[in-house]
Amino acid sequence: MLTGFFIAALAAVATFGKQEMDDPMPGEPPVRLEHKVNTETYFENLSRRRFLSFLFGYMAFLTLALYIVGYVFSLPTNIGWLRPRRIGGRPSSGFSGALTWFALANLLSNTLLGLFYLTDRIHRLNRVARWGVLTIAPRAEWGGAD
Repeated sequence: MLTGFFIAALAAVATFGKQEMDDPMPGEPPVRLEHKVNTETYFENLSRRRFLSFLFGYMAFLTLALYIVGYVFSLPTNIGWLRPRRIGGRPSSGFSGALTWFALANLLSNTLLGLFYLTDRIHRLNRVARWGVLTIAPRAEWGGAD
């Protein structure tokens, strides 16, 4: 079910009409992609559209992989490293179980990041947050009465 959501989100990001989606993502230093063609290397600044396409494409792939792994584990099998073992009286699948839990945690955190971008961040202007002393204009500049 999640695979369909991620593919739909990927399609939405790819066709989102806001021009700012194609501007390079702000930051110092800028996030860049490295491309190697034969012996030449060139860099491309990462746009928000490209970032979200990578994110939702990765999550669609991960959910498909988790579905296939879950299907393989549900089959009755005698392959040693796939067979659940009992450790301390509780069933455990060892390394493969830990890897599955890691993938699920990764999927959850990236889903939350993707939802944040889809619901809030893509609608904001490309501004860089600056940390420092907050200065407040004098009351006369507010346009109100003293």
